[in-house]
Amino acid sequence: MKESLSYPMMMQMVGSFAEFERTMLHERTRNGLEAARKQGLIGGRRPKLKTHQQEEIVKLVSSGQKNGFCGLPDVT
Repeated sequence: MKESLSYPMMMQMVGSFAEFERTMLHERTRNGLEAARKQGLIGGRRPKLKTHQQEEIVKLVSSGQKNGFCGLPDVT
């Protein structure tokens, strides 16, 4: 089946619309993130440990009671 002469033009139009929509999506996302930051919200993953748990770990590691290889066998 032979392609019509208007086929390349139609594909360029579809590509242009897709590029435009992608740009609009990027802009909306950026604006939403800016609005959230102005409200004092931060993005990203929530921490697994609560603040007091993090402080306890730092205290134990600093005192030498625990090291960064908890639960792993010694290789020596």
